[in-house]
Amino acid sequence: MDGVTLNLLSTTAAGTGTGSSVNLTVTTDTSAITTNVGAFVTAYNTMVAAITSLGSYDSTTGTAGPMLGDALLSGIQNEIRTKLYSVVNTGSTTYNSLASVGITTKSDGTLSFNSSKLQTALTAAPAAVSALFSGTNGVAATLNTQLNAALASGGSIDSRSKTLVSKENALTDQTKQLDAQMAALTASLTQQYASLNTLLSKLQSTSAALTQQLSSLPVVQQKTG
Repeated sequence: MDGVTLNLLSTTAAGTGTGSSVNLTVTTDTSAITTNVGAFVTAYNTMVAAITSLGSYDSTTGTAGPMLGDALLSGIQNEIRTKLYSVVNTGSTTYNSLASVGITTKSDGTLSFNSSKLQTALTAAPAAVSALFSGTNGVAATLNTQLNAALASGGSIDSRSKTLVSKENALTDQTKQLDAQMAALTASLTQQYASLNTLLSKLQSTSAALTQQLSSLPVVQQKTG
C-alpha cells in the first residue's frame, strides 16, 4: 500500500480465539492535513505582511516602503494571486478551489482558514483536496514552482538585486569622483583666496606709502592778480 509502513512486532496464534487475527484500518490523517494547511495559510499571511511593508506608504509620517511603486513587487504579487485564486482540475466540480475547502481572502489580502469546511471536503472528496494542493497543477505545487523560479539564481529577484548592486557601485564611484573634484576645487579656491589676500595686503601697503609720500610734498601756491 503506497504511503503505508507496517511495523510487525510479533506473530499471532492460529485458531479462532482471541488474538488469532489482526484487523488493520487505514484512514486519512485529517488532523495532520489540517495542521499543514493551517501552516500554509500562516506562511502566506507572513509573506503578504512583508510585501505590504515593502510597498506601503504612511501618509502621516510621509514614509514610503523601499519598493513603493516597484514593478517587480507588483508583478510578483499579481502572479501569486493568479495562482492562488485559480480553479484546479481536481476531478471534482465542488472542491476545485481554495475557497471551496475553507480558505478565503480578507480585505487586507491575507487568508482566513475555516478548518471545519476543510474537514467536510476531506470527508467527501479526499483525492480532490489532495489534487487541489499537491497535484501537478495544484495551488501549492504551482506556487512552489513560481517562487523557486523568482528566487533562483538568474531569476527576477536575483537579476534585480544584481542590477541594484551595479547601480549602487556606479553611484559610489560617482560620489568618490565628485568628492575628489570638490576637494580639488576647494584647494584651488583656497589658494586663490590666499593669493588675493596677499595681493590686497600689498596694495594696502602701497596705498599707505603713496598717501604718506603725497602728504609730505610741498604745497604749491599760486599768485592771484
